Amino acid sequence: MKKILIPVDFSSASRKAVTVGVALARQLDAKLILAHMLDQNVTTSSHNEIERINHNEHTSKEIAEKFEQFCKDPAFAGVIIEPLLQNTHDFERIAHLANDLQCDFLLMGTKGKKGSGGSLSTNNTAQAIAEVDIPVLVIKENSLQFACSKILFVNNFDTESVSAYLRIKKIANILGSTLDHLYVNTPGTGFKSTAEVDALLFNFFQKSGEEYPIQAIKKVHRISDYSIADGIQSHSQLNAIDIIAIPTHAKRHPKEQLSKSISEAIAYQAIKPVLTLHI
Repeated sequence: MKKILIPVDFSSASRKAVTVGVALARQLDAKLILAHMLDQNVTTSSHNEIERINHNEHTSKEIAEKFEQFCKDPAFAGVIIEPLLQNTHDFERIAHLANDLQCDFLLMGTKGKKGSGGSLSTNNTAQAIAEVDIPVLVIKENSLQFACSKILFVNNFDTESVSAYLRIKKIANILGSTLDHLYVNTPGTGFKSTAEVDALLFNFFQKSGEEYPIQAIKKVHRISDYSIADGIQSHSQLNAIDIIAIPTHAKRHPKEQLSKSISEAIAYQAIKPVLTLHI
């Protein structure tokens, strides 16, 4: 894990993400790529085209200088950073950047609701979760000191999420984290008996290549609740968790709406950092 991409908009939420990014960069000896999305269509009361262009150029220059000063913060001491000023406010560019630069991680700060005052909004976070192929770590503005000692992997344990499980195992190993598992049994057509859950877990761990699938089953926490988000909250209240990890479908996947709604709800509600991984 050598490249961490962080969108920066100078808000307290993005500064929180940068603080976490610096800690991870030091731990992993990784480079931080700081990207600011520059809005070149800044609104102005002038109806004169030349005045509007001059106003936008002046504003862009001010933002560029502010970004340059931001990247000189002493907090970055000892960390390799690469500042990128993007001449677009289209957040889809982040997905292209992540792929073009071969980043390993996208780290985003959010308020957990639609942003105000220029902060990264829930819409941008949801877009990143849906479109960025690399793991996305969402940090709440009001989250406490970041730690990664224990990761809770929340999963429905169907075989299509095996790839996400293998990725989170690798990430946990890199971070030196303990990996816990949670299965939330919800009411309705998806409810499963104990025997059915056992069979589901056995098949999953067998497909994952676990040498001892029965032993792996015993390590899965099970909880019944009205929704996955409620189950995670209930479990987290009784257990020390640092990061919540959840697999999610890419935007192009036909199950997009269901998967996005779950991952977005968790990223919105949870105070703990949330890590999403594409299936």
